Amino acid sequence: MVQPDVKSNSLANALAQIRTTRRSRTRRADSVCDKAYEIVLANAGATLPKRDAVAQRVVGMVRAGKVAAKAALDIEADLSHVGYSKQANAESSG
Repeated sequence: MVQPDVKSNSLANALAQIRTTRRSRTRRADSVCDKAYEIVLANAGATLPKRDAVAQRVVGMVRAGKVAAKAALDIEADLSHVGYSKQANAESSG
């Protein structure tokens, strides 16, 4: 399943359908892949001067192998420290 059907299922059921699996590899391939995985996660998202809340959440979900949904108000609160507001966004769009 590429994208879970959230219209006919609850969000919890849709998130439960999302899985990550690791294929078996040789020891050398594991080592190379693990290093690349760590490099990508260490540098993913907005990292300068520090990683923002959204990037922290996404990297955390990737490391945990679980997708966690967050309420819109919580996301807005995470972004407020970088100057995001619904009102400012609406004004710049309109």
